[in-house]
Amino acid sequence: MTEYIIVYKPRGRPVNYPYKQYKQIGPPTTLRLSLHAYSTGALTGTYVSLYSGSTTFAAQQFLAPPAQSGLTGAQFGAGRMYLSKSGSPSGTVTVTLRADNNDTPGTVIATVATFDASTLGTGAFIEWETPAGTSLTLGSKYWLVINYGGGNSTNNVRVHRTGTDLTGLRSATSTNGTSWSVSTSSWFSIGARFRYIYTYSLNFPYSSSFESEKRLEQSITVFGSSGSPVSGHVEEHVAVNNTTITPPLTRDKTIPQATSYTMSGRFLHTRYATNDSASLTTTPYLYFTDPNISIEDLGASEAYLLRVVFRENGSILRVNGLTDSDLYGDANQALDFTDLAIPVRSLEWVHGSGECTLLVID
Repeated sequence: MTEYIIVYKPRGRPVNYPYKQYKQIGPPTTLRLSLHAYSTGALTGTYVSLYSGSTTFAAQQFLAPPAQSGLTGAQFGAGRMYLSKSGSPSGTVTVTLRADNNDTPGTVIATVATFDASTLGTGAFIEWETPAGTSLTLGSKYWLVINYGGGNSTNNVRVHRTGTDLTGLRSATSTNGTSWSVSTSSWFSIGARFRYIYTYSLNFPYSSSFESEKRLEQSITVFGSSGSPVSGHVEEHVAVNNTTITPPLTRDKTIPQATSYTMSGRFLHTRYATNDSASLTTTPYLYFTDPNISIEDLGASEAYLLRVVFRENGSILRVNGLTDSDLYGDANQALDFTDLAIPVRSLEWVHGSGECTLLVID
C-alpha cells in the first residue's frame, strides 16, 4: 500500500484541472430581434359573403417583417381567419399568398391553405401553418387572398371583418381575382405570423493548456410586450460556420473548431402578438478531454493536490500512476487537502470525471 508523504502547503499558483467538464469561457453574444405579427383583432359583426356569381375573392394586405440587424430573411409561417357559413355551402375554400401590385393583389406566390366549405360552422377561427420555404422580402407588402367560387346567395362562405385599425394597409374584394375593389378604412379578420432567418457572428479566441474542444450553446427566448418571457417559438434550423446542427444547439454537441463563428438559423414565431421580441444568446464553452496530466504538462517543478471534486458515481482518480493510490468518489463528492497538500507527479482519471485543484510551483 502506498503511503503519501504529507507536506505543508508551499507558496505557488492554483491550477484547475477538469476532465469531461464544461467551462464557460468569455461572455455570451446576444442578437435581439423585434418580432412582427398580425392579430385577428376584435370582430365588427360585419362580413363579406363569397359565392358563385357574386364576390368570390376577399383579400387582406400585410407587411413582411421589417429589415433589422442580424435578420437576413423571413418566410410566411402561419395564418388564421374568422370564417362562417350561411346555409350549406360545399366545395373548396382556397387561401393564397400573393405579391403586391400597386396596393392590389398581384401574382400568386403560393397556395397556403385549402379546406372544405361544408366543415365551417356558425363562426370560428380557421388556422393553418405553412411549411418552411415561402420566402418574403423584408418590409414588403403582400396579400392573403381567400377564394370560394361555389354556392349561391343562401349557401355561401362569410369572411368577417376586424375592428383593429390597420391604417396604411388595404383590404380588397373581387368577382374574378383580377379586378379589385379596394378599401383603406375596413379590414378583414386575418392574422399572420412569420419565420425568421438570422445570422450573427462571435469571436472565440480562447484556448487551454489542457486538451479541450470548443463548444457553443444557443438559447432563443421570446418576450411578450410586458418584457416577460413567453412560450413563443419553434426552432427549425441552426448552423455553425455553415455546418448544420440538429436544433437546439447545446454544449454537448460537436462543432467545427475555429477562432470565430457565424451563427445562422431559422425559427417560427408561434404567437399572433404584435409586440413580441426575441433574444438569441450564444455562450462559449471549453469541454476538457484530457484524462491525464503530468507535472511536465504543467511546466512546473512541483505540484500539490489541494482538492478533488468527483462528477460521476464510481469515479476514480489515480495519483502518480499507482493503483493503490487511487482516490474514489461519487457524484459531487469532494476531498479536500487544503491544510496539508499531496505532492503529485501525475494524475489520471481512470473512470468517471471530475475536477482537481492543484498548487503549482514554477
